Amino acid sequence: MKYDIETSLGEIMKRGNALTVKKHKKAATLTGVLSGLIICLMATVFYRVNNFYGPGMISSTYGSFLLSREAGLYVFLSVIFFVLGVVVSLGIIKFNEGKKLKKEERTNDKTR
Repeated sequence: MKYDIETSLGEIMKRGNALTVKKHKKAATLTGVLSGLIICLMATVFYRVNNFYGPGMISSTYGSFLLSREAGLYVFLSVIFFVLGVVVSLGIIKFNEGKKLKKEERTNDKTR
């Protein structure tokens, strides 16, 4: 055998940690891209609303404006973006929990 058991296990752990770091970087990149996409989408929606209602309307989107009859679009978009945010958040939480369970199963299988 080229290595003793401790050196072999150390090398395996080192490679496993490197793969974990690589996966985390990939997930962080995906999160960054999705966040940027959502920001661009929101900017596009505000731009479209500004063009539809006329210039200066976005600057007056405070509480008193939301009381008018034209506020339906803003309420609709806010509900859609809220639901989208909740779905993405729950998806990320479930994904991370799944990763933790798989990691625990692998750890339990190694200790047996």
